[in-house]
Amino acid sequence: KYLSILYNIVREAKTHFTKMSTLICVSPRSIAMYFVMATTFCRAFMSPPQTEKPTIPSLMRLNSSSIRHQKAERTNSNIKDPRTDLKGIAERNQISPSNKCVTMPAKNRSMKPLPRHIAFICDGNSRWAKQTQAQIKQKEAARLKEQKITNKNNNLKENRNTFMGHSKGGARAIALIEHLLERNKHCKVQENNLDSDLEYECENDDKLESVIQIAEDDWSSGSVKYVTMYGFSTENWSRSWEEIRDIWRVMEQTATSFYELSKRERIRVKVLGDLSDERIPQSLKNILHKFTTKDSTEYDDKEEPLTLCIAINYGGRDDILQATRKMAQMVARGEMSLCDIDDDTLSNFLSTGVAGVPDPDLVIRTGGERRLSNFLIWNCAYSELYFTDSLWPDFDENELDLAIDWYQNRERRFGGR
Repeated sequence: KYLSILYNIVREAKTHFTKMSTLICVSPRSIAMYFVMATTFCRAFMSPPQTEKPTIPSLMRLNSSSIRHQKAERTNSNIKDPRTDLKGIAERNQISPSNKCVTMPAKNRSMKPLPRHIAFICDGNSRWAKQTQAQIKQKEAARLKEQKITNKNNNLKENRNTFMGHSKGGARAIALIEHLLERNKHCKVQENNLDSDLEYECENDDKLESVIQIAEDDWSSGSVKYVTMYGFSTENWSRSWEEIRDIWRVMEQTATSFYELSKRERIRVKVLGDLSDERIPQSLKNILHKFTTKDSTEYDDKEEPLTLCIAINYGGRDDILQATRKMAQMVARGEMSLCDIDDDTLSNFLSTGVAGVPDPDLVIRTGGERRLSNFLIWNCAYSELYFTDSLWPDFDENELDLAIDWYQNRERRFGGR
């Protein structure tokens, strides 16, 4: 059949050349064109290209929503896309009713570095409270209007609003720390299986899609070891005393709730900022002192625990100013020369250097603002800055995963090429 097709093409070419015999010569370009046509046509039908067998990594790049979208596009078609043909994937990976698993070859895993230090500017608590309270008032007004009742107590004090927002923000901070701990445990499992193929169990065909997704998620190297949260800045003293009092109350409640988690998960807690200020409640200082004086023998093993840094009464400029004064005093006493002062020296005198905390790799600011607001301004020289419009109480685990994924796709060159 294919030879017959080739014969017809050559015959048509011969007829064309015969009609063109009156010309002085036949164009070499025409001869080349027909030769290429005949060769390409025969190759297309006689030896169709063998598609390379897709590996699991190439199959699983799609997330569940994109897989469902492509399935919908092919509802009226008999063509099976190898990327969305889940049963085909199961067959290629020896998934049977008695052995439902997806094998993840070690050589196909791509490792992306996680940020070792994530710093949060937790912005938007008050706005979240006002928005939430406004929605509650609207619903209440609509209900009273239907019942034709006059609401005589429709006004809520502003400090009650801010307390609700800061309280929700404190709960969000604990939830995100727990999420990072779970991510670290998952990364630990990955690191222990770098050189071996992994098998993910699958109970039935309906769950095959989600299992394949788990098997194909890009692996991450390392884990998040430091988390810094901007709790109260030196500029926040300009707020109303009612709101400041609410912030201290929420911090005490959050710290009390977090204490058991820190003991169970062996979390180090460091405080950045000036706690000697008399305006800070002594009760809060006592709770923070419990965190910072935990027995160091809890961390004697080889595994490095998570370190949480809480910035209270902290300002980046003030931190640099205090470090500069300390170095100037040492120079005046002859304990240090001017030649000894460099970037590393100043970094060691900062509150982060005293606490042994490295510079942040990723800075996340919620609330829609695009600035650092005097937060770790020396340390963030080469940090990746991630801004989101989500208010801090709404910044959930999925939002954090999106920020980390964004960081993993960044190329950090530090001024080089």
